[in-house]
Formats: sequence, C-alpha cells, structure tokens
Amino acid sequence: MLPRTTFSVVFFCKKTKVTKKGKAPIYARITTTGQSTEVYTQCQIEPERWNQRLERCSTRMRLTSRSTVSSPATGPRSLPPMTG
Repeated sequence: MLPRTTFSVVFFCKKTKVTKKGKAPIYARITTTGQSTEVYTQCQIEPERWNQRLERCSTRMRLTSRSTVSSPATGPRSLPPMTG
C-alpha cells in the first residue's frame, strides 16, 4: 500500500510584522505530507481587514496599480488591475 500524501495551502496575515504604513504581509503556508513552508505573497493588507476564518480580505477592495508577477517559466510580466 502506498503511503498517504496530503497537501494544503493556508493564507494568513502576519500581524506581528506591521509596517509603518499600517499594513501587514500576507503569507501562504504550503504543507505536503507534514512538511510546511511559508511563502510571502508580495501582498499587504491592513490587519483589521483580514478575515482568518475565510483566509481572505473581509471587504471588497479594488486594485489601483498594476501588479507584476514572475515565474521561472515565463519571467516577469504585468497584469492589468482587477475589475469588478
């Protein structure tokens, strides 16, 4: 019988690292078969807007600036602001 493999991703706001502008970084904790690692998502939010139970922003926010993402396969590219 093969060993059981599990995988989960949890998003959380690191309220202990609030910046001078009052924003805290959003991290993703990725766990695979008991081994976990935390990854900074390059996003920040006011801690009072973060809903940990839902793992997302508690209010609807509109992005005003363009974001840049990068992956090893495609390299950096710009994304249009979210609408909606």
